[in-house]
Amino acid sequence: MVEKLKIWRGGKRLIGNSRKEAPTTLCDSSTLQLFDPSDSSTPRLFDSSTFRLWTFLLLLAPLLVGISGGFRFIDLWLTRDQQGQYYFERGDYRAAAERFEDPFRKGAAYYRAGDFAQAIDWFARVNNPNAQYNLANSYARLGEYELALENYDAVLDSLPGWQEAKENRALVDSLLKKPGKEEEPPPPGAPALKADEIQFDDKGKKGEKGEVEMEKLTDEQLAEMWMRRLQTSPADFMRIKFVLQAAKTDRRKNE
Repeated sequence: MVEKLKIWRGGKRLIGNSRKEAPTTLCDSSTLQLFDPSDSSTPRLFDSSTFRLWTFLLLLAPLLVGISGGFRFIDLWLTRDQQGQYYFERGDYRAAAERFEDPFRKGAAYYRAGDFAQAIDWFARVNNPNAQYNLANSYARLGEYELALENYDAVLDSLPGWQEAKENRALVDSLLKKPGKEEEPPPPGAPALKADEIQFDDKGKKGEKGEVEMEKLTDEQLAEMWMRRLQTSPADFMRIKFVLQAAKTDRRKNE
């Protein structure tokens, strides 16, 4: 399964110390084909049996003392970070982010909630490579590729062997249009596709030809199309790259 964006995420094991290992387990996300470590990379605030006990009590409390009493019960028996973990493990990331006090955990919860601007704000408050790696991922998800590259570089200065950071950096760099860079001509033997024709090869099978009015697409739409096509084969990736370049060149000539 093609995996998506890698991030050190809150809820199970959080890294706030001198841990140097890079993550290896992947899980799903969206948009960019970057790597995303699993929740097992973050320290738990209590073990699974204790968590089940508190979950039962939290569900039972409103029935015993009313809704307002239930909230007093939570505040009395659980810390804000424990409350955040409770909501995080239920998949309510927005509620988790509002309860976490630890900045790294807040950043992880906001990231999972899709609020990358807030994730950036909180990851930036933590001074370690893990937080900076997530900061780079958050910038990438917002399309701030130059800032993402700066943070990936800083991470790799500290941990040069972090393979996922290297691969994420390479992908973001490929999405960033360098100022003043000449557009690359198609390599010898590349298919001669016009700007309004795109063909896709699904694992070696001949694809059907589709028509796309490229000149009517904005730069943002072209970029989004390009990123969606990263899930196709490498050959298709290069075809699309050349098609998009040709389309943008035609648009400039017509302006």
